[in-house]
Amino acid sequence: MTRKINRIMIGLMILFGISLTLSPVYAAEETGAPKAEMTRDVYDFGTAYEGVDVYQDITIKNTGDADLEIIRIGTG
Repeated sequence: MTRKINRIMIGLMILFGISLTLSPVYAAEETGAPKAEMTRDVYDFGTAYEGVDVYQDITIKNTGDADLEIIRIGTG
């Protein structure tokens, strides 16, 4: 049983080593990346009561060198 576990572990280490070797190749092909920056990290709306709409303008700026695509926005 331990021999089988050792073989699995060695196989996983080999795959991990190969992935580390090839990762710079894939990263070099990418021309750029978007980078989203916000003026603030936290927006405090204070006490919000049920049924009352609360609004806040939030500015998101793309400082990267590729198009920034916002697909989904959620609340926390």
